[in-house]
Amino acid sequence: MHYVAPVPIGGPRDMEGPTSGRSPQGGSAFHSLRDYEPGDDTRLIDWKATARTGSLTVRHNVVPDEPRHLIVLDTSAQVYSGTSFEDAVRVAASLCAAAGRAGFPVDLRLTDAPDRADSELGALDLLSGVDCVASGAGLSGLVGVVEDVLMLSDATALSVVTGRPAPEHLDLLATLRPRFLTIGFVQICEPPSVAPAGVISVSAPTSERFAAAWNHLAPQ
Repeated sequence: MHYVAPVPIGGPRDMEGPTSGRSPQGGSAFHSLRDYEPGDDTRLIDWKATARTGSLTVRHNVVPDEPRHLIVLDTSAQVYSGTSFEDAVRVAASLCAAAGRAGFPVDLRLTDAPDRADSELGALDLLSGVDCVASGAGLSGLVGVVEDVLMLSDATALSVVTGRPAPEHLDLLATLRPRFLTIGFVQICEPPSVAPAGVISVSAPTSERFAAAWNHLAPQ
């Protein structure tokens, strides 16, 4: 494992943070305006909006979404050669540790196994015994892997760690890009495939070279 900078979540963390319709109600972060319902706290009435619409309108406050970092490790043997899978595992572990240091909730998923971890320590434990799968689907199932995380929060950064991906997997990244705060794409191979626009892409033959390249690229 290497010391790497955390994935940029999209600028400084707002004290209130981003919100979504799935955020728990009753917090301090403003999400939207809605019609008054019996039992609402009258202190939440927005009198300007009420005067404009002619009906009682309240501020819909929620608990802000906390940015999450989802790390997906491609465990399909087809995309790796030599010892590159071991390097990919070290990269995934380094990213999990970086997210933990930055205070972001960590979600680790594997492409070809149901195993998952939702904490830094759990992720490192899972990675300590992970193996690649000879006939794995790899990134072909990426959308299914990330879908349940997106159901929990819109405020999610994604990092994908793989070897040499197939062209259609790059198309998947382009499709997913608008749904995440940011996407990091790590290829343990040379030469690399060209990542879609808007994706933070780093390629290297080893995890050590990745760490050096990533720390040069990412804001400290």
